[in-house]
Amino acid sequence: MWPSWRSITRAAASYPAISGGATQSSLAPHYLITVDPSVPCGTVLPFTLEVASAQGNFSDAFSLTVGQLTPTGGTLVAETFDGTAWPPTDWAQTSTSGTAGNWARATATVHPSGSAPSGGAGLAYFNSFNAPNGNSARLYRTAGVAVPGSATGAGAAFSMYHDSGYGTDDDRVQVQVSTNGGSVWNDVAGGLLHRNDGTTGWSAHTVALPGSVIGQSDVRLGFNGISAYGNDCHLDEVRMVWSGAPSCASIQCLASPAEVSAPGSPRPLLFAKDAACASGYCLSFEKAAGAAGYNAYEGSLGTWFSHSDAEGNVCGAAATDLGNGRMRISLNPSGGNRYYLVTAFNAVAEGTAGGAGADAQRSCAP
Repeated sequence: MWPSWRSITRAAASYPAISGGATQSSLAPHYLITVDPSVPCGTVLPFTLEVASAQGNFSDAFSLTVGQLTPTGGTLVAETFDGTAWPPTDWAQTSTSGTAGNWARATATVHPSGSAPSGGAGLAYFNSFNAPNGNSARLYRTAGVAVPGSATGAGAAFSMYHDSGYGTDDDRVQVQVSTNGGSVWNDVAGGLLHRNDGTTGWSAHTVALPGSVIGQSDVRLGFNGISAYGNDCHLDEVRMVWSGAPSCASIQCLASPAEVSAPGSPRPLLFAKDAACASGYCLSFEKAAGAAGYNAYEGSLGTWFSHSDAEGNVCGAAATDLGNGRMRISLNPSGGNRYYLVTAFNAVAEGTAGGAGADAQRSCAP
């Protein structure tokens, strides 16, 4: 059963010929659905599209999301090592095992040599080419940052250069984090990156930081380089980021106007010879709530709903508000026995013509 809080105002649309592999927008009038304002922003609505074409009939499922979801989050730390000072502001290094390990800045990879930074003019590298196996040193932030309590996650994002030289030497970098001013550093699960990982060149990495950093006011990021006496480990474009639940914004749209002078209306459609109208003939009808304008259609009696090409049609008719719930337009009738139809429109769509058969013959744009 179709839920009551959503309805399809126009369930069908036509398309021009579409070449293989091409796309086309539907022809006006387009599909139109309405969703009750009580539906929460972000709700996913499922649909099924039924297609009839010269190539056969088929169906496909798709969904629409109520409102506009906007990701939330931000960057807490950004370092590209482009500045010539070493270490950069708010960064330092320290030995964590032995004394031969060292981090430094370069304008290209050192061992192996000659590859440009991932971005910008500089990079940071750990000297595992020169440091004996087991020596390690940490490059770390000396200034902490606050991770918002509203965050749903935080991470370290960076580029690392990989190469296959000295394939049996497992030079590596371990992402670390501190939440107590840098006196204690903890390895981040999933944050051990190997220089030789089977690829060659720069790769972008994102490592999730533990949930314990959320809401902390002094979170510091570190990279512990560990030597296996192979090639150097190179890093660039370091960022510390956080993300939150997406925000959702929705705008309540106008509903298409209701039927004009519907059956039982106290102000039915009236056509009269009247000098009050410039043409000498007045068509009056009920004022429709939310209408921006009106379309008037004329057709021949006996050929119902054939008004799409009638000469008497007046799209966007200039209507006079009579102030008593009625509107009036001047209409110059064609000869013969004629019928008249008035529809209201606004920025959303043209309102109903009052019958299923009538809708297909309307030709005025909303």
